[in-house]
Amino acid sequence: MIGLQHSSDYTPSVGVAYQPSEALNLSVNYSWQATDWNMAGMQREPHAPSPIEPTCPAGSPDSQTPQNCPAQVWTSYGRDQGSSVTVGLQALLPPLALEGSQILRNKSKLSINYTYAVSTDLTHANGDAALGPATSFPNIGTQFQELIVQYEYPFKKNMTLELGYYFNHFGENDFAWDNLKSWMGSASPNSTFVGATTWTPYTGNAGYIALKYRF
Repeated sequence: MIGLQHSSDYTPSVGVAYQPSEALNLSVNYSWQATDWNMAGMQREPHAPSPIEPTCPAGSPDSQTPQNCPAQVWTSYGRDQGSSVTVGLQALLPPLALEGSQILRNKSKLSINYTYAVSTDLTHANGDAALGPATSFPNIGTQFQELIVQYEYPFKKNMTLELGYYFNHFGENDFAWDNLKSWMGSASPNSTFVGATTWTPYTGNAGYIALKYRF
């Protein structure tokens, strides 16, 4: 490898918050992120003198440089980009006026946050005409969802009961694993980029009950 030549990052975002009353707040945020990069590399290996590169020394990889073996130089171009949307709701709920009941006699709080994100990773290359073309790998796509719901009820002074639910989903479209067939066999589930893909798509659910005491 010769090294990274250039890298740029972009992260614009926009958000809107709406609060019609002190008891209700709604928010929406959208963000987009991208990283562009290019990296120069060189394939050094013993080979017979080539008419393409008469100045390239044969049989000595250590003496091969980008200057005397320019046809063996290749460049990778990549972009990692993604976008996400987050929606949030926070509400203060009034007490329930149930005659003769002590249930929900105090104000409570409800919070809901949902995030949806997608991303794409691509790596393309060109060059290396002397020893074979550089490889452009298939793109990888990912999808992520997250939902967090929390409910808080202060049933006594300095004591709060909290109920929560958490949902997570992750999916992936990776078509590059077959690049390893030559070394790992046709049945291999491994990927050139992210390792084993047998655990995706992944979905997780969790719920909890907590008792908080404020000193």
